[in-house]
Amino acid sequence: MKRVELSGWNEVEDVRRLVTCVPKLVWLDVGKRTNGAPVATSSASANLAEWLTVLSPLAELTTLHGVRLLYEVSATDTTSAVSLSERSRLRKNGEIASTLVWKSAKLRRVDHWEEGAGKVVVLVRDGEKARYEVRTVKV
Repeated sequence: MKRVELSGWNEVEDVRRLVTCVPKLVWLDVGKRTNGAPVATSSASANLAEWLTVLSPLAELTTLHGVRLLYEVSATDTTSAVSLSERSRLRKNGEIASTLVWKSAKLRRVDHWEEGAGKVVVLVRDGEKARYEVRTVKV
């Protein structure tokens, strides 16, 4: 089995059990979190370390949907005038992208921080470095 789409999940442990059953997944959509836990819009929606542990057995994973791992930012252009807090979130997103590339070698597409915006985050590898790009997709 290469692709799994869930309608939702309650606890990260649910996804962890799924991953152990199908370690050759290439595409994983975990759907929406169904336990109603509040999600802060200004911070990364998921615990990165926890999700990296869950996803580590998936050596072939290229696409992950249903978990927002990056911080919400209004602009991705670091050359424009942005606030210090915005610049900090941009820097953190760069660090998260690097960590994702390091831990999940084939992962290249994750959810954008705006739900339903028709955008995805693409992880780009530049030799030893990694960065992320926001791209529009057809919905």
